[in-house]
Amino acid sequence: MSRWLIVGYGRAGEVHAAALSRVPSAVVAGVVDSVPEAREKASAAGYAVHSDLEAAIERTRPDALSVALPHDLHEWTVDVAAAHGLAVLVEKPLARDAEEAERMVSTARAAGVELGCLMNYRAYAQLRWVRDLIAGGTLRVRSVTVEVNLPAPVQVPGWQTDRARAGGGLLRTVGVHYLDLLVWWLGVPERLVGQVTGPNDEVATALIALPGDVSAAVSVAAVAARGAGVRMTLFADQGNVVIDGSRVVSSPEGMIPPAPEADGVDLLYGSGHLEYFRAADRAVGLREPFPVRGDEGLDAVRLVDLWYASARTGGWVRL
Repeated sequence: MSRWLIVGYGRAGEVHAAALSRVPSAVVAGVVDSVPEAREKASAAGYAVHSDLEAAIERTRPDALSVALPHDLHEWTVDVAAAHGLAVLVEKPLARDAEEAERMVSTARAAGVELGCLMNYRAYAQLRWVRDLIAGGTLRVRSVTVEVNLPAPVQVPGWQTDRARAGGGLLRTVGVHYLDLLVWWLGVPERLVGQVTGPNDEVATALIALPGDVSAAVSVAAVAARGAGVRMTLFADQGNVVIDGSRVVSSPEGMIPPAPEADGVDLLYGSGHLEYFRAADRAVGLREPFPVRGDEGLDAVRLVDLWYASARTGGWVRL
């Protein structure tokens, strides 16, 4: 049995704890949060609560930390985990910028601990199926469109709308999911050109050049709730794959995706978190890398940095 300490009990922390509670081989050893109201909520949910991370580690003796704190505290938790020799899984994005993420990866590597980034979209069976088709050469993708339409306002006022604490706006906090999928499916981009408008990245668009002459047009926008949703379309020689949210709704003839997950659909952010934590807990038990390693989280953070850089300069940037 792996013992987990949940660090932070906001919306994401609640999902972390709820998902881990459904993994038979995992134990939620406790929840740490400096905010009294958050501790009260965690206690009401049946978890042992703590206000200080160092003290909680001494009392609970966890095997791993699951971090769901504001982004400006991610590096600190990795420093603490490394000092105690603990595996540490950090909610996306890994960090506020690539420089911070690089330090986190280096700290974990130097301490010999596993660092992971919670990119739950990678855990969905149908999105893994798409990756397998591409990797096996069955689906030869020529171009991709990604349209992310978020309900407005999507961010809760507070640290998420403080660019210094969050490391940016919607592009950093939400768009990073889809940049990670592009890298996972098709490889690290070669260059991109992007625009960002609005104090919280209300509209962000980019054209991305991927390996093999594949192009991707990506848009992230805060819109009226009625029009909210995510659609990804992969245009391939064999036909198109269309994805709504995390589900394949159309695919080329003869290419049949697996059934979507049934467990965990009631969780706030969907079943991907449960599937991810199942894999993460196995990794902790076997002392293996997390399903998404820290250096992979760094790749996604770096892409967001470059998108912002292109928006400032108005031109193409190379990776």
